[in-house]
Amino acid sequence: MLKRSQLILAIVAVSFFCSCAVAKMLHEQNEGQKTHSPEDYGFVRSQHVRNDIVYAPGLRGEKRLRLDVHWNDSKTPQPIAFVIHGGGWFMGSKDQAFQDRVSDLIANHGYVVFNLDYRMIPKYTVVDCIQDTFGAIVWAKKHAKEFGGDPMRAGATGFSAGGHLSGMVATAGDRMDVFPPTGQKGAEYNASVKVAVPFYGVYDLLTAPRDVFPVPMFLNRLFYRYVFIGNPDKNKEIGRKISPITYISDHTPPQLVVCGDADSLKLYPQSIEYVEALKKAGRTVEFITVKGADHAFNGQYWTPESQNAHKAMLDFFDKYLK
Repeated sequence: MLKRSQLILAIVAVSFFCSCAVAKMLHEQNEGQKTHSPEDYGFVRSQHVRNDIVYAPGLRGEKRLRLDVHWNDSKTPQPIAFVIHGGGWFMGSKDQAFQDRVSDLIANHGYVVFNLDYRMIPKYTVVDCIQDTFGAIVWAKKHAKEFGGDPMRAGATGFSAGGHLSGMVATAGDRMDVFPPTGQKGAEYNASVKVAVPFYGVYDLLTAPRDVFPVPMFLNRLFYRYVFIGNPDKNKEIGRKISPITYISDHTPPQLVVCGDADSLKLYPQSIEYVEALKKAGRTVEFITVKGADHAFNGQYWTPESQNAHKAMLDFFDKYLK
């Protein structure tokens, strides 16, 4: 087991890098917004938004066990969609402007959208991230009709760590025996979906690049030791447990996998590996390689690459949910 001081050092160092990367991205977005308005690209506020609904009350870390719902009035039940934020399982939030915009974009396309939070490392584990995500989805299915949603027509999308989690939803959403949904014991629903669109995620922790962050290698090693709850070389069972690729089966729904081939976190090969595994298993999958695009490229919503990726996501949802 790692010393607490080592864990703190690793998380602080990696957080610093990610904070710098996020700051750079936000700066680019702010610069872009001087000449681009979100409304001009379909990011219009939905008719209704309810924020900070607690989906697992009374548990430790309840502040993170919340979700927002975006929806519009409809005479007939609408399919539902889940939006899962990224941040390396240790940062990020449903409250980020990008998450909010994507939720409105999907809602205005005829969906009831649940934008969810989950507890994060280092205080919790990646297994907790998965179980929280499943818990939010089970809660949303249970309450979907209150917002005009159809719980039997559900899709998921996510970005980076959220790409990983949406991959877990797609492949293991029905594995309540492995990942009991947080706060939803005995629920009639599971966390499965009929379609998923993961963006630039991690799909096989055993083959994920160990130098993913541009910090001294020993800090990367410490970070992964925490993700694996110990030494990755000795805790491969944990790596398999938290990898979407592990659970590909005859029940795995159609997926659209999106990633830039210039991903600075070196995750493009992960998408290729995942898509090949899905094809080998005979599952329906499409793959969009965004030429020259970096990690989190669609945060710059005004670019043609982002617009095309978002349209492809909506079309893919429609194909299987409408």
